[in-house]
Amino acid sequence: MLHTIILEDEAFHAGFLKQLVVNRIMVNPSPQAYDMKVELVTSQASEVLAYVTAHPTAPLLLLTDIELAQQAPTGIDVAAQIRQLAQQATIVFISSYPDYLPLTITRQIEPLDFIYKGTTPEELEAKVRQVIDVAYARYLKYQQAAPATTFTYEPVKGVFRQLDLNQICYIQSVKNAKRLLKIVGPNLQVEYHAELAKVDHAPFVRVARDTVVNPAEIDHFNAHRRLIAFDEAETLTCLCSVRKVTMVRELLAKPGPSF
Repeated sequence: MLHTIILEDEAFHAGFLKQLVVNRIMVNPSPQAYDMKVELVTSQASEVLAYVTAHPTAPLLLLTDIELAQQAPTGIDVAAQIRQLAQQATIVFISSYPDYLPLTITRQIEPLDFIYKGTTPEELEAKVRQVIDVAYARYLKYQQAAPATTFTYEPVKGVFRQLDLNQICYIQSVKNAKRLLKIVGPNLQVEYHAELAKVDHAPFVRVARDTVVNPAEIDHFNAHRRLIAFDEAETLTCLCSVRKVTMVRELLAKPGPSF
């Protein structure tokens, strides 16, 4: 998920930006909602730095003013620190003072954009929507290139949740229910609406018509019983289909860090 932070000391602009982001998450050029969330709206630089320090690996979009009601540090100072703290951060400055633009370059912050507040509301809206789209495209590209460590699902339309992959043993279609899946792991069972085809890709592997498994969590496989076990005591298991037995055997026989 793309975590979004708004650092703005004017309440009107903070609310305006938050609503723009929330609307763009739901209505955008893609056929579905963006996997992103406004995590923090604040006028306090310290709150932003505290959040990023606590979530250094979270993909981040920062929309920040520069002059923060005579505060020190400024939005530029905060952005410079975030460059050091966050593994993946997209930074956008939104300011009434275009004279600050050269400073964002000399500080080597590498912002995605510098948006001038002095334009018309329509122009400002269009520009903010544009940077959200670009930031989200960057996020997707980064996610595709990096090894997955989390799984995102949508329990309610427009609401996204994340699980660490090591929490998930398998995902299975719920019998006699249309487009309903259950995520199963140790002390975990969550249901949400989606097609199994949507998760039939790495790191998951299809082992039956109604089931995909996380190979990294398999403890052992009993081919005779077609039983995939996720713990030694076989308290958490699922079945593979007859025609998938050979594939599962070969999958578990491959050398690698996951098995």
